[in-house]
Amino acid sequence: MSEIPTRHESDPPPRRGMSLTKAALVMLGVSAIALSGVPGIGKDPGPDGSLTGLCVDYRGFAVPDARIALFDAQSLELVETTRSNADGRFAFQTAPPTYSAFAEPPPSSTLSGTWTLDRTQENTAIELVLRPGFEVGVRVVDQEGRAIEGAEVRVFEVRRDPALVAHTLTDAEGRATLLAPPAAHIAARSKGRPDRWLYELEIPPEGAHFNFHMPQGRLLTGRVIGPYGPVPGSVLSSRQTAEPEEWNGYAVSDEKGRFELVVSEAPTEIEILDPSGYHLPTVRTIPSVTKELGDIQLDKGERISIRTLDADGYGLPTRVWLWSEQTQCWSYGRETDKVGRIDLAAMGRYSVVARPIFGGQRVLELWNKEPGTNPVELSARRGIAADR
Repeated sequence: MSEIPTRHESDPPPRRGMSLTKAALVMLGVSAIALSGVPGIGKDPGPDGSLTGLCVDYRGFAVPDARIALFDAQSLELVETTRSNADGRFAFQTAPPTYSAFAEPPPSSTLSGTWTLDRTQENTAIELVLRPGFEVGVRVVDQEGRAIEGAEVRVFEVRRDPALVAHTLTDAEGRATLLAPPAAHIAARSKGRPDRWLYELEIPPEGAHFNFHMPQGRLLTGRVIGPYGPVPGSVLSSRQTAEPEEWNGYAVSDEKGRFELVVSEAPTEIEILDPSGYHLPTVRTIPSVTKELGDIQLDKGERISIRTLDADGYGLPTRVWLWSEQTQCWSYGRETDKVGRIDLAAMGRYSVVARPIFGGQRVLELWNKEPGTNPVELSARRGIAADR
C-alpha cells in the first residue's frame, strides 16, 4: 500500500515534485485493510490495554460507540476490533510492531471515518479525529447511459496516505448515496469493466452528485517472470492512452506470477512493479486488439544500498522510490528498516526520493546519480542528498 511518484516524460525526472499515481490510491483501497474486511462485532473497552486511544470529532467532542479496528501494518491483517465508550475512549489488548487503526462512526452519525497509518509500538496512545461527512450521490452507467446495478462505489479521504473510508453498492437504477469527507477521491468498480476515478473532489456541506460512465472492458491475461522464475505479488497498473486518457485499474500477480487485468478496449499502457524491490519495473504499451500478453520479463538491476538520515545524522525511517534511466519509470515505494537502510535495484543513471514515515522532516531527494557509488546516503541535514 504505497505511493509512487509519477513520471510521464522519457527525460530524467524533474528535480522537484512528487505526486500520487492512481495505482497508489487503488492499492490502499482494495488491500486487506479495506472496510469490507472489518467485522461488525465490537466490544466495550476495558480500562487497560497495550494500546489505548480517544475518538473525537473535528470540534474535539467525544464520539461514543464508534467502531475501531486495529490492523497489522505489515501483513494488513485485522488484529482486533473494539468500540469507543461514552467518553470516546477505547483500548486494544494486542499491539503489533507496526499498526494502523480505523474509526467508523456509529450509523446515525454525520461524521466520516478516518485512519491512523503505520504507527509503531512506541506510539501506545491513539487519537482518531473524525471529520464531518457530507452526503454524496453517485450514479453509475455504461457508455449507452444504462444503469449498472451492483457497482461498488468507494470513497477515499485525501491525505498524505489516502485510505478508504466508506463504500457501498449501486441499486437497480445505478444510484448510491454515502457520506464523504470535505476532500475526497471517489472510485467506481464493476465486474468486467475498467475502474473509473474522480480525484481531489471538494465536497460542499450541502452535498454533491457525481456520474460515472463505465465502458465495456477486455480481459488481459499473462504472467510476470524474472530471471529465476515467476514473480508473485507484482503490481500491474494500467491507463488508457487514447483520448480521453483514463486510468484503467490494477492487478496483482498470484503465486505463479499470473494475472488478470480488466482494461478498456482502447490502447493501454501498463506499468509492472515488483514491491520487493528485487526486480526493475517495466512499462508495456498494449494495442487495442491484444488480450493475451504471455510472459512479461522483469530484469535484475544493480543493487543500490541506500540509507536515509535525519538532520542530526541518525537513521531516518522513510518510504523510498527509485527512478532508473533504463526503465524510465519509478519503482514501487518501499519502507526502509528502523535505521533508514534499504536495498533497491537500478540500471544506468538513477534518482531517489525518500519521504519520512512519521512526518516532521522534509522529503529527501537525489537526482540523476551516476552508477558506481555504493552505498548512498540521503541526509535531511542538507535538504538534498549527499553521497558517501
